Amino acid sequence: MKIARFIDGAIAADGGTSSYRVALDDGSVLECGLDARIPKTKAQRVIFVGAGYPTLPGARILPRGSADEQEFVSSLREFIGREPADKLAADFLEAILDR
Repeated sequence: MKIARFIDGAIAADGGTSSYRVALDDGSVLECGLDARIPKTKAQRVIFVGAGYPTLPGARILPRGSADEQEFVSSLREFIGREPADKLAADFLEAILDR
């Protein structure tokens, strides 16, 4: 997976769940985010992909420490390396690393 650009993003008032739409280099759009719903602790926060909210149909949780999660974070880091001024991407990575 190679991120081409961040389209948009939002943070919900449910504890801070973040949601993003990302254009991939193959032309597809990936919805993803960080599940931070109350009463989750930082350690319980997980990345989700496939939908704009973790409980919507199509959402898939990337288990903490899994190969899928590591690949996602690597792709995000690679994108930020190319586009360091992208505030949405930087905020998303910061939230992931702060858990």
